[in-house]
Amino acid sequence: MPANIILKTKSNLTGEKITIEWRDLVGKRIPDIAWKQVHIIGNFNGKVVLVYLEKIGLYHLPGGHVEAGEDVEATLRRELAEETGGIVIEWEPIGYQIRTDSGGNVDNQLRVYAKVSHIQKETIDIDGSLVPTKLVDIQEMTKELGWENPIGERIYSLVAEKFVAKEVSQENLKAEANEVLGYVRPILEKYGRTSFVGGYMWGTMYDRDIDTEVWLAPDELKRAQKGIVNELLNLENVYEIKTRDLISFNVDSPNGRNLKCILVMLKVFNNEGRLWNFDICLFDETDENNNALPFNKEILKKIEEMSEQQKKAVVDIKKAVTAAGLYLKGGSSVDIYLRVVEDGILTPDEYMPYAQKLADKSMRVAPKKRKSA
Repeated sequence: MPANIILKTKSNLTGEKITIEWRDLVGKRIPDIAWKQVHIIGNFNGKVVLVYLEKIGLYHLPGGHVEAGEDVEATLRRELAEETGGIVIEWEPIGYQIRTDSGGNVDNQLRVYAKVSHIQKETIDIDGSLVPTKLVDIQEMTKELGWENPIGERIYSLVAEKFVAKEVSQENLKAEANEVLGYVRPILEKYGRTSFVGGYMWGTMYDRDIDTEVWLAPDELKRAQKGIVNELLNLENVYEIKTRDLISFNVDSPNGRNLKCILVMLKVFNNEGRLWNFDICLFDETDENNNALPFNKEILKKIEEMSEQQKKAVVDIKKAVTAAGLYLKGGSSVDIYLRVVEDGILTPDEYMPYAQKLADKSMRVAPKKRKSA
């Protein structure tokens, strides 16, 4: 199947003849062009999330128009929340359509794949109408959406395997991580003392995520931030880089965390096109209380000395909580480690009450609704 497909078809709404050109974005950066719409192929517990649009009388992918001042990530997160109550856990681009109508007007429409949670049975749209959701098997997606055409088949081929649960061993994840670190680590080490924390070091990796510390003299932090970002941008496999001048939270908290750093957030593809996420904290090496881990020294020592049984428990619990749609970055991971090393929990069933409490506590304020015309 070619990467770029041109399909001439009729609109489902008006019968107007349009031309649609599809372009793949798997393993590529999103082009810097004006986006009209973003739609999400959402994976909720192995099912595709659809929403019913009353005005057209059809089920459709969650998503919609990019509003003024939004980037595509803000749009997809807002639209999923508005239409399903859902939260985007992680996402990546699949491709985009260039849609040209009979008057020559062109719309660029982005399609992304995302793992999602907190999907509700129905929500209330900005016009007050109910928006029911529907979960379907990936094999049913093209038929449900009326996508039984070359573009629909192409999209299906790009996402189908993502809906099949696959066991990824710690060895395979570590090998993937080391491959990516082969071109990320040398850049970081040029600027300061570099170390890695979390699942990568503890043998409890579950997803493709690495937390990194770079320790520098205080007067070197800004120069390093600029240099690291510029060098990372030159890597072919880089998908996205964001940076924040200073983050500071949980200062002097009871659990011992005193995180103050310049943050570089990197998304980078490995050679197979799998997306890895790095949170790179640039720390002032003269601040002895600074650290990237929300554990006191006693807890950290217990985590670093976990038995193989405890490590397996952490990974199994992460998988189970994710499958139940209850996994939350940050809070869930921290609590899982605490419950395993402090309370002796070794099974997902034992942990689930804690997961539900965390999920209930974290339910955010409802997103602001767009003003109806």
